[in-house]
Amino acid sequence: MDGLYFSASKVSIPSLYFTDFDEDLDHTWHEFYRFLSTDEEPNDIHKRNINQFLESLHHAPVLLNRFN
Repeated sequence: MDGLYFSASKVSIPSLYFTDFDEDLDHTWHEFYRFLSTDEEPNDIHKRNINQFLESLHHAPVLLNRFN
């Protein structure tokens, strides 16, 4: 998933920004940083596990590859 950006609202997760977000300088795309294994229950509003979340990305045309 390295190099991929996505629109959080298109996959039903909250948008996260720095406290000093400047819409003239920053963009609304989010970046995948890493995934970690956990025993915790899913905590998004749809109760999706990681496989279900990744599947939702696959079906939504929201990814942008920064290397294209």
